[in-house]
Amino acid sequence: TTGAQDDLINWNIRSRWGALGLGTASDHRRLFDGWRKLSVDKGTTIDVDPGATGTAKLTFANIISMLGQMGQYGVAKQVLIVSPEVMVGSIMDMTEVKTLDVFGANAVILKGQIASVMGMPIIMSEFMGNDLNVSGVFDNVTTTKSGALLVAMDSYYEYLRRGITIETAKDINSGGINIVGTLRSVMDSPDAAAKNNVSYAYDISY
Repeated sequence: TTGAQDDLINWNIRSRWGALGLGTASDHRRLFDGWRKLSVDKGTTIDVDPGATGTAKLTFANIISMLGQMGQYGVAKQVLIVSPEVMVGSIMDMTEVKTLDVFGANAVILKGQIASVMGMPIIMSEFMGNDLNVSGVFDNVTTTKSGALLVAMDSYYEYLRRGITIETAKDINSGGINIVGTLRSVMDSPDAAAKNNVSYAYDISY
């Protein structure tokens, strides 16, 4: 929100956003600081490939290190969020990971969860980029890395200023009907800014 860490003007992640308004004041990605940015600000990041081998995968030891970075929040209710590339290239190879066929469809699971590790749900999200650099940000130069987030689930909420509103108006020139939907909300945490309630592992190869 105050100086984006990514090159938003050129970042159309997985071709989701189109080309209009990217990086401008109206870019919706400037609405609030995301978990990657928050982890960088808190100093709770993990470099998965500090030796710059260019082939490092996310490991179980990395996840333990992420929990350690979070201090007291390392024993809170967590969720691990990874890109599809990290899920296939790293998570599915971990012997410590249990997939849905093992822990059972009747277990208490989250929407989008396809695996778990140490009882923590693993969510695969296409909003985690596969085009990041070795520092875990998008710079439009090095676009070969991905990342993973560990988030204390009870520390973050979506605060609604106004729910979804749908409005319609007829365009008399074309005879068409314009439909506009708006929503006023923000993600934030009631925790103090210094609380280590999120950790980011970056520089992951896939």
